[in-house]
Amino acid sequence: MNNIETKPTFQIGMDALTVITEIMKVNPRIESLNFISYKPTPHDDLEKKIKKEFVSMEKRLFHDPDKTDKAKVQLERDGLTISKLQEIIGRLGVGFVLAILSNVEIDGKTFHIPMMDFDCQNSEESIKEIKQFLHKAGQKEGVILFSGMSFHYYGSRLLDEKGLLNFLGDCLLSGLTGQRYIGHRLKEQRLIMRISSCPLRPRVPFVVSIIGAAH
Repeated sequence: MNNIETKPTFQIGMDALTVITEIMKVNPRIESLNFISYKPTPHDDLEKKIKKEFVSMEKRLFHDPDKTDKAKVQLERDGLTISKLQEIIGRLGVGFVLAILSNVEIDGKTFHIPMMDFDCQNSEESIKEIKQFLHKAGQKEGVILFSGMSFHYYGSRLLDEKGLLNFLGDCLLSGLTGQRYIGHRLKEQRLIMRISSCPLRPRVPFVVSIIGAAH
């Protein structure tokens, strides 16, 4: 779906909260956005363990749907400001973070903000490879952010539900994302991205590269 009236004005160093308000601004048909809070857990590298040792099928298939349904907050366009997001984040319990969900409703249909977590080393070469992938995957406008542990991506052009599946398929084929991460996103039928910090994730994601937008 391409309904952008103006070009996004992304900037290097912009934090995730500002990125979200910019995406909202250039997609005037988005009436509201959904957010959830959750408590991150340490990465146990389950994907690597599966390849090296026995891991029970129960553990392999574990998926916590409550993670993306607890403490859900919906903000209408007029109320979605950086200060409001900061207010919500300030009320979170110790160790909790706020995350944005990709799904938005427009004229009774579901669309998605393109988002992805790229499991790559922190290097200029990784950023270059991610940008090459995004170009091939048809992502023409967006930003790459560094989260302190990985790279996040937000696109400003909405995807319909078929477009979401194609995007997830491309991400899986790229080898730049975790197989299990994609599996969880498919089960939820929506994407999720952290936008605040906590002791376990001490850095708020910030823009390190811009895809095709005036800036």
